[in-house]
Amino acid sequence: MTVYANKPAFNVREKLKEIDRKPGDFGEKIHKANSSGDWHRTTSLEASPIPYWTGYYPGNNTTLGHATQTHTFLDSGNRRYYSINNGNNGPSARFRMHGVLRGEFEIGYTCGYSWGWSGVWAIPRSNFDAHANYRKDANGPHVRTFNNSSNNHSNAYYKTDYGQSDYQITTTISPGFSSGMFKLWRDSTGMMYHRPPNGTDYSLLSTKEDIYIVNESQAPNFVQLEYVLCPSHGESI
Repeated sequence: MTVYANKPAFNVREKLKEIDRKPGDFGEKIHKANSSGDWHRTTSLEASPIPYWTGYYPGNNTTLGHATQTHTFLDSGNRRYYSINNGNNGPSARFRMHGVLRGEFEIGYTCGYSWGWSGVWAIPRSNFDAHANYRKDANGPHVRTFNNSSNNHSNAYYKTDYGQSDYQITTTISPGFSSGMFKLWRDSTGMMYHRPPNGTDYSLLSTKEDIYIVNESQAPNFVQLEYVLCPSHGESI
């Protein structure tokens, strides 16, 4: 027996219009991903921050997987970038802290006090190169905090906008710090501050852009991420 069924006619074009919606900024980035690596890089860069280093990029004289390799880069569950045994200007690498700092935040980190500079870079999204874990433009906005024993200084430098060839220097403390907690934080107005172990807050640039954190890489040095405080990026459902 043959059974016939009738369905009301509908306009395909009109139905497609009903479900048409723009993917938004994040959806557009996923749409443009050409590989699983691009997808993972995009989702990692948009994630809520966690205090460990990720996104390896090779620096000076760096070779991985060789039987003769004696240098190290990460330990303490990827919380510490470590090149203390690599010699002056020896093998190095750049990493970024997992995720992105959005809105108000505070991070705490401890630094080495050795020949190489130890510290972090804080780079706004518009000037961040996610492949190299670095600034796109040396004369664009970013913050650099660093500490060492060879110069016997602890410093915080920054640039506020594009086209600035010279750093604005908010902190030059001598001698530097052989121990203690460093903090980098931003308030609700967008102003960022640096707090070295002397407990004093020094103002830096003001921006409401998302911020990425990158390690100072000059060997021998270390920088360990101790904590991060930042509102979740998730939205209420």
